[in-house]
Amino acid sequence: AVCSIFFQFTNKDGLPDFLLFFTSLKLIDGTSWFVVSIFIFYSAFYVLFTNVDRVKGIVILFVFTVMYILLCRYLELGTWVYKSVLCFPVGALIGNYECFFNTVLKKFKLFWFGVIASVIAILVIMTHPELLLRLPTPAICVIFAISVYFVLSVVELNSPVSDLLGRLSLDAYLIHMKLMLIFSYVTALSSFVWFAFYFFSLIALSLFFNRAHRKIGSYI
Repeated sequence: AVCSIFFQFTNKDGLPDFLLFFTSLKLIDGTSWFVVSIFIFYSAFYVLFTNVDRVKGIVILFVFTVMYILLCRYLELGTWVYKSVLCFPVGALIGNYECFFNTVLKKFKLFWFGVIASVIAILVIMTHPELLLRLPTPAICVIFAISVYFVLSVVELNSPVSDLLGRLSLDAYLIHMKLMLIFSYVTALSSFVWFAFYFFSLIALSLFFNRAHRKIGSYI
């Protein structure tokens, strides 16, 4: 809403676009696909697991995700829209059988093997992603997510900084591109000072929106 009003006053977009942006019927920036996707999957999750048992729900969720990926590919929406969605049913599967998986891994002494393999996988994906180009992108995202799960199962990130980043990550993701659009419209500077000012503005706004969400949530 704030960005829509800003661009309306700067005459960047007309009234029809303003109404579409304001109602989210049209996305004001490319990263907002995440909002649409998470709404779709959370809705599917709620409908499934309130009407069928967990096992059937997980199976249907996998089928639904594959259909979603195929539809996105058919519509040529871009790989970023669907490349990580397979993590959603995988997360539901692990969450439902977490105790069983952990028991099996510890029984066969595979737990630390998984942790070490996960650290290596994360390093390879981050430093040499070209080595994994033969794998489908959704598979790479699943490998990365499971690897992070393994690592965080033995490493606790208990610090004020990690706690703060954890609380602000979603808010920062949702507003970072919109803030960059406003910054790029106001000034064409792209120096270290510009980036530093943008970064601290992003943290401040994310903290503001996070507290606002928590405050609103306490009344709901």
